[in-house]
Amino acid sequence: MAGRVVYSSAVILLLCVVQISLTSDSHYTNYWVVRVPGGEAAARDVAARNGFKYLHKFDHLADHYTLLHDQTEARSKRSADNVNTKLASDPQVHWLAQQVAHKRVKRQLFADEDPFAWKEETFVGDEYPDISLSESRREEMMAKRGEIPDEQSSEVEQEKKSSDGDKAEARAAVDDFVNSVIEQGHSEKVDHMVKFNDPEYSRMWYLHNDGQTKGPKGLDINVIPAWVNGYTGKGIVATIVDDGFDYTHPDLKRNYDPEASFDYSDPKNLNGNPMPVPESSDPMNHGTKCAGEVAMEADNDNCGVGVAYDAKIGGIRLITGPTSDAQEAAALSHKRDHIDVYSCCWGPSDNGRTVQAPGELVSRILEDSTTYGRNKRGNVYIWASGNGGTNDDDCGADGYVSSIYTIAVGAISVDGLSSYYMEACSPTMAVVPTGGKHTNPADLEKMLRSGMVYEEDIITTDTNHKCTDHFQGTSSAAPLATGIVALTLQANPDLTWRDVQHIVVRGAKVPNPEEPGWSLNGADLQVHHKYGFGMMDASAMVKLAQEWTNVGHQHRCVVTYDGPERDIPAGGEVELELEADGCHDTRDLVEVLEHVQSVMTIDHQRRGDLSVKLTSPSGTESQLMSTRSQDDSSDGFQEWPFMTVYNWGEDPSGKWTVAVKDNPGSRRKRSNEPVGKVRAWSLVLWGTRDEDKFDQRAAEMEKAARCVDAEDKEDCALKALVSDFTKDFTDEVMPNDIVPADEMESQKAEEGVSIDGLLNTFYHAVDKIQREKGNKNDKIPVTVEQARKFISNMERQDPAWLKHQINELEDLIQTMKKMDKREEEK
Repeated sequence: MAGRVVYSSAVILLLCVVQISLTSDSHYTNYWVVRVPGGEAAARDVAARNGFKYLHKFDHLADHYTLLHDQTEARSKRSADNVNTKLASDPQVHWLAQQVAHKRVKRQLFADEDPFAWKEETFVGDEYPDISLSESRREEMMAKRGEIPDEQSSEVEQEKKSSDGDKAEARAAVDDFVNSVIEQGHSEKVDHMVKFNDPEYSRMWYLHNDGQTKGPKGLDINVIPAWVNGYTGKGIVATIVDDGFDYTHPDLKRNYDPEASFDYSDPKNLNGNPMPVPESSDPMNHGTKCAGEVAMEADNDNCGVGVAYDAKIGGIRLITGPTSDAQEAAALSHKRDHIDVYSCCWGPSDNGRTVQAPGELVSRILEDSTTYGRNKRGNVYIWASGNGGTNDDDCGADGYVSSIYTIAVGAISVDGLSSYYMEACSPTMAVVPTGGKHTNPADLEKMLRSGMVYEEDIITTDTNHKCTDHFQGTSSAAPLATGIVALTLQANPDLTWRDVQHIVVRGAKVPNPEEPGWSLNGADLQVHHKYGFGMMDASAMVKLAQEWTNVGHQHRCVVTYDGPERDIPAGGEVELELEADGCHDTRDLVEVLEHVQSVMTIDHQRRGDLSVKLTSPSGTESQLMSTRSQDDSSDGFQEWPFMTVYNWGEDPSGKWTVAVKDNPGSRRKRSNEPVGKVRAWSLVLWGTRDEDKFDQRAAEMEKAARCVDAEDKEDCALKALVSDFTKDFTDEVMPNDIVPADEMESQKAEEGVSIDGLLNTFYHAVDKIQREKGNKNDKIPVTVEQARKFISNMERQDPAWLKHQINELEDLIQTMKKMDKREEEK
């Protein structure tokens, strides 16, 4: 145990001392991460002969170690080139990175670049600010203070006393009702089955929208049916990677998980305590608010209820100042076999002029943890999409949001429309309702003073044991999504990280079709650059998870543009085209798309004037980057991996087009000369092979090989088809003993039967017979009863998949009956 404490201390010392007394957005530090094969002894030797202090081995990345160089300034705007050169020349050093501390912004509604400071009202105990309360709630608080007549006060007190029985009543109701609830949609009957005595639960419109807001009734995350069916997050661990959280809060302490918590930000806090440390410029209460949304305890007469109120919740203290690549990587892989979901509501600044990707270590950790974390099922990373809407920002410039390993989540209003602070971008996968007006209010301060915002905000925990009803921004969206994912994982713990993304896509719904921009992609999925695939639906996702079959292995197909570099004309557009076949006939075959990355190097005089649009063979358009009025940089995009999820489910084969357009604004001198150049482009197609096509193709290739020397190849192929079907049918489907018809429905289907292959073979064999008009030589040697038994067994194995084909097969069986009769007559 002592060794473990020393190790944690070393981690903190290395990763965090760089944050002391920062005054700028980023700087080089005097810490390095190196890759040295050969073990710790080799790493110590490298450190000693190059003037470094060895600190510790880096978790989860083989042969990576952290070193400290005392002779280098702790913070500098210049890299230590001499030190880097010497270290790189060491033959045992295979990779190195001097650590840089970057500014990271918490995605609360009013960030530090907004025109006025965020001053938020909170309440604790009876101290509720009247501005935030409905009339009935205000009267209740006045009653507690003795400010209304005794008769009315007595009624409120009686209601308070009776609340102790609510828990037993609610639990009993759930027990009685849980087995009878099948439908996972909205139902007032279902909603009213769940009652909690938490004082703010009735106002939590985003959990159960009974008309508390001016928006449409029923616009919420539809979590009640999931709760009623017993899915409350039990057994799942979620962690808030943020500025820490107050784990002593009465609404959080029961669900607090110390193993899922640590402090990677403060070198003085050597015990890993994630408790926030308020500063004069920041109350450090952001993580506490996020944690409450996920896992506030239910029915404890305190504040509200979390989406996954039985889940365990941890807090990782990280975002208290600029952070390094090593800090972030350590935080995002902390206890990764214990933690299921990491919730992150921060990233590069949403100022509309920043383009920044995760560092090398974070990039490796995200890939590694989705491969090996959570006992090789992959950790799930939920990321707030960003609040830069008022800064004309585009979350495609945020490499955390646009990573294929994260689920980017946005926020919508009580009307189901995009919140005014939302950013539009093609990596956004889904949204949740958190409040915020659709249009940017002209006078935010006046809006706050009037109390207009409070009616629509998220209610959650706050530091110092407080409860707040004023939390907005995409920071409030990611925790709601985290809670929904916790319920989904409880329903099916064997889901991989990609399964979860598929379920988000398939379970989302269009919250308000009135907002323009919705379109169907090539797989008939609704997509929108602000909503992703729509609003997350907890009950729909839980239901999908219960019946889900793990998706196939992830494949990666790279297609590179080999044409010349192309000039970008002033005020004009240049188009490049690629032909893709999904890496056909290779092990990297992709036939069903998930993520698509368009890796581009583009030079331009003013980056903010660029827009980039990708069009798939199916005609789906992804706005990879929109113009950004605040971005004056001339750096362009250097091997930037623009990402879109809007081709999900499509076939990648065909022509892909990328259009790069110059949109000159008033902040640039006009010119008739080319203003930029597209230097390189490649597509990275992520997805799976089509299992149905693969099985059919493999079978066809095998049969073709058998018949290559036959005189009548068609006749040979048919007989091979019939022969294979007969063997599979008799060996795997039909039992050795004859089963009476009345027992047929209760018999369990044999395991290991390939439904796709057998049904496909059966269908084509019988169809061939039908077309051949009963040719005796081609007649399939299967009786009608065998065919019925075949269908019965398969129907019990996969009813959803088979249902639409049953009628066709029954018709074919009738044809077989007629054929049998003709044979008997002959």
